[in-house]
Parts: sequence; structure tokens; C-alpha cells
Amino acid sequence: DVGDGAALGAAIEQAESQLGPVDVCIAAAGAAMPKYFEELRIADYERMMTVNYYGVLHAARHVLPKMAERSAADPSVTPHFVAVASMVAAVP
Repeated sequence: DVGDGAALGAAIEQAESQLGPVDVCIAAAGAAMPKYFEELRIADYERMMTVNYYGVLHAARHVLPKMAERSAADPSVTPHFVAVASMVAAVP
């Protein structure tokens, strides 16, 4: 659950312990509720924000400091962080 910063951090740490440091992170999780505005509850918006916004922030906070550290120590290391946004809002 990318919306749970502690759980995401634990998953990243486990992956790094098994596979090595993260060199590329693509934050591409997304949640949508295919309903009309008046049908959505506040809890629906909170879930979408937790995944779509805070999920990216949690991922960035867990991987970017280590990426920057490795890059500063060795300029040949060029890690990448990509945040994927959706164009679904522009679909009629």
C-alpha cells in the first residue's frame, strides 16, 4: 500500500536488502473512483489522495536521499525518479 509510508518504506528496505540499492524508481500507483462528483464520499477523495499524491511523496522520501548520497559519492551513478501522472481527467 503506497499510501502507508511505513509499509512502503519497509518494502523498499526489503527489496534493497535482497536486490541492492534503488537506481530507478517509477512512482506509478493510481486510484480512481469512476463516479459522478455528487456520488463520491469524502473517504473516496481521501483514498485517491492517499494513493495518488501521498504515495509519490512516500516513495520519494524513501529513495531520493539514498539516491542523492550515492550520486554525490560517485558521479558516475545517475539514479532516476519518475512520477507518473494520469491524463484521465482530460478524457471526456
